[in-house]
Amino acid sequence: MKNTISKKKVFSVGAMLILAFSLIYISFKSQIAESKENTSGTQSNIPTVFVHGYKGTYNSFKTMLYRFEQNGWGKKELVVYVSAEGEITWKGALHPDPKLPPLVQIVFEKNKASIAETSTRLQSVMKGLKDKFGVEQVYLVGHSMGGLVSTNYLESTKSNGEYPKTLKFSVIGSPFDGISSESYHQVNTGEAIIDLKPDSDALNSLVKKRESFPADIEVMAIAGSGDQVVDVDSAFAIQSIVNEESLQKHLIEDQSIGHSGLHETEKVDKLLKKFLWN
Repeated sequence: MKNTISKKKVFSVGAMLILAFSLIYISFKSQIAESKENTSGTQSNIPTVFVHGYKGTYNSFKTMLYRFEQNGWGKKELVVYVSAEGEITWKGALHPDPKLPPLVQIVFEKNKASIAETSTRLQSVMKGLKDKFGVEQVYLVGHSMGGLVSTNYLESTKSNGEYPKTLKFSVIGSPFDGISSESYHQVNTGEAIIDLKPDSDALNSLVKKRESFPADIEVMAIAGSGDQVVDVDSAFAIQSIVNEESLQKHLIEDQSIGHSGLHETEKVDKLLKKFLWN
C-alpha cells in the first residue's frame, strides 16, 4: 500500500515537473518569436531612398529622417547631392552589414527642373548606388513631385539590370492629376510648373507608360485632407498607373497638416514604418 502511494507521489511530482518544463519551454519559444517579430523590420539591409519634390532641399526630408533615427527605425548613412550639371557628390557610405535600415537622401540642386530631367538625374544616382556600393534592392519614397519623378524612373528602367530592383514604393502628396490651383501656378516658375499642370504632357505620359511600371512593386499612396496644394483625388490618381492589388491608399484626415507638413507629421512616419519595415 505504501509503495503504491509512494509511486503515485513520484508520478505526480514527475508530471508536475514535466508540466513546468513544458510551460517554461513554451514561454521561451513565445518570447523568441515575439523578439523576432519586433526586430525583423529593423534588420533589413535594403536602403530606402528619399526623393524630394519641386523646390525641395536638404531640409525637405531632414527632420523626418532625424525622427526615424531617434525612434530606432533606421539610420541616415548617405546624402547624395546632384549639381545643376548632373555631377554627383556622395556624402557618407553604406555599411555592408547595417544594424538598422540604411536611409539615403537625394538632394537635387536644380529643383525646378522637369520631371523627365530630374528622372534622368535619379537614374544616375540609382546606377551609382549599384556600381559604387553594390546595392541590388531598394525601397523608394517620393514627396510631391518626387513621387512623379520616381514613377517616371521606374517606368523608364523596368527590368534593367543596371539599376537596383525597387521592392516598395511610397508617394506622399504626389499630384498625379496635377495641381489645379491657379494661384500656385502664378507664383511659381520653372520647367516643372508646366509638368505639374493638370492634363500636362508629362502627366499623360506617366499614364500612357503604365504598362512599363513594374507589376511586382508594393505601392503606398498617402494624401492629406488639409493639403491645399495637392487634392486627395490627384494624390490617389496613381491608381491609373498601379495595379489595384499592389496599391494601398491612406488619407491623413487632419486639416492642420498642409502639403509640406505631410513629411513633418508622425502620422505619416508611422505609415511609412509599417509599410517599409514591418
